[in-house]
Amino acid sequence: MDDPFCISNISFMVAHYIAIIIGFLIIWYLSLYACKRLINGDSVRKFEKRTRVPVLLSLFGILLLHTANAQLPESARSPVTHTATVLLISAFGWWLMVILRTAYRYCVKKLDLEGSEDPGKKSMHTQLELLYRIGTIVIIILTLSSIFLSLPVVNALGWGLLSSAGIAGIVAGIAARPVLSNMLAGIQIAITKPIKMNDVLLVEGEWGRVEKVNMTHVVLRIWDLRRLVLPISYFIEKPFQNWTIESSELLTSFFIYCDYTVPVEAVREKLKEILHSTPLWDRRVCVLQVTDADQKTIQLRPLMSARTSSECWDLKCYVREKLIIFLQTNYPEALPKLRIQTTP
Repeated sequence: MDDPFCISNISFMVAHYIAIIIGFLIIWYLSLYACKRLINGDSVRKFEKRTRVPVLLSLFGILLLHTANAQLPESARSPVTHTATVLLISAFGWWLMVILRTAYRYCVKKLDLEGSEDPGKKSMHTQLELLYRIGTIVIIILTLSSIFLSLPVVNALGWGLLSSAGIAGIVAGIAARPVLSNMLAGIQIAITKPIKMNDVLLVEGEWGRVEKVNMTHVVLRIWDLRRLVLPISYFIEKPFQNWTIESSELLTSFFIYCDYTVPVEAVREKLKEILHSTPLWDRRVCVLQVTDADQKTIQLRPLMSARTSSECWDLKCYVREKLIIFLQTNYPEALPKLRIQTTP
């Protein structure tokens, strides 16, 4: 005959487990609902997908820990408890990384930082990107340290990771390695801000925009859609051109070589007319100067301004084409020519 006490005890444990599972799932869905109220549906779906594994790990760890404390004998309790603790610590660290990533993506979208030309927003985007990378590394180190501390076999290693002497030893041991050098350079760039997301740079003879700033490298999107990947320490150790460090406004110029008979004032008026006809010009600078003269030609330099580097390039090409057409149509004799004088 079955023992009524044993049956009631099993029923109580099953009910207890069901209550834990239901309570945990309620907390999870409440967190999803809170995210849905703050951010859009696509972000919530990504958040839900990323939290499935830590949720399962947390739930399994809680059930395992409860079973070890309530059901198992003293000899088998310790390894099961340690396993459950490792699962819970891992799940908690995973949760923190998911929350950090969700918060980072939310800030980027909420503040409209993706692809912005505004210098303040670009600076904020770069700082958020680097802080997100640093925060991820800190969470990983703390999670591993906590796991080591929870296991008696490797307890000393956990204290070594957290203690100042241990950190100093790690830094001293790998300070010469490029990885740590790049990480420290990334922190320095986050503070001093010589480059920002979507900045226009001229590096190694290539013109491109900053597409990614990671803890170890920077990705430039070149104008022809190639990608130039550079170690982040490059921007601390070597010179480069940043065309948008304070603002995106730029000046541009080009040269036209003409005969001495060219009517400079007429070309100057035509330059003003061309610039006023295009939205590429930001109406700040409009200058035409004779910058050189030799025995054959004179050199004209139109100087103009635009809001961004891409508009600057388009404006230069547009004005050059229009001025050439103007000279060909109205003053063909003013184009460069070679004079030969013959004697009878």
